[in-house]
Amino acid sequence: MQQITANELLKLGKRHKKWNEDVTIELFPYAINNHRYYLAYYLGRFSREIKSIAILSPDSSNKDEALDALKQLVYFTITFDKVENNTKTRAELNFEIYGEIRNYLRNILNSGVLQPEFIDIYDRSYKVVDKTLRLQDEMLELRSRVNKFAQDILDRGYFIDSDIDEVLSLFPAPGWIQYQQFYDSYRYRNDFDVIYKNENNPELIPFFKFRDPKTLFNMTSGIAEEQLKKSLDIVTDKQDMSNFSKEDYFNYWTKKFEKGLSDRYIQLRKIIRNL
Repeated sequence: MQQITANELLKLGKRHKKWNEDVTIELFPYAINNHRYYLAYYLGRFSREIKSIAILSPDSSNKDEALDALKQLVYFTITFDKVENNTKTRAELNFEIYGEIRNYLRNILNSGVLQPEFIDIYDRSYKVVDKTLRLQDEMLELRSRVNKFAQDILDRGYFIDSDIDEVLSLFPAPGWIQYQQFYDSYRYRNDFDVIYKNENNPELIPFFKFRDPKTLFNMTSGIAEEQLKKSLDIVTDKQDMSNFSKEDYFNYWTKKFEKGLSDRYIQLRKIIRNL
């Protein structure tokens, strides 16, 4: 297949565009009989509402093939966009503050100056922060995997059915990592109330080397609780998933997401413009 440029693809999309619309074209095509098919969305220029879609091909005008490609295009592109956005957003977060907090807690625990009644709280908080950072490393690895996955498809020139299965298997992964990060932080959110209150203890002042002097204050329950709860609600669908295994979590979200994909496919099929 001859390579198509972004400008050439945009010209294909503009054939079906109305004057008061913008067109966006998904990056990845699906191939049938060596013909590539792309999914295009036509949006209101001011409302950004999806008005219609089109299935574009630089290789064929076979309308039956184009219609056959729609389900695969919907399932793959929507799922990949979700995985791409979720991993990108989390991978780009700056976790340096958590590194500072981990060092602070570890150094205090190793110093032997902490009063016995505080040891369990500091140790538990250290483990929660350390786990959060290790999980963020997993998120960065997942992000690299998603990037490689996308590049492999671009190098091939189109996605295939097994790519749909793979990206669907990746969909719950960012949420699972975030759930593990948020759960213990929320569960033990009151620990930092004690740690913040204790920060001016003369024996602990030498360990206070934060760039932002409000770091520990910002970790207290009064500051962090609301956002932690909101984040936890998002990745748990506002349910108690404390007894869920990783498999349970993945099955729950995959089943729910595939139902949404099926509904979306039915909706989009009704607003195809060029068939």
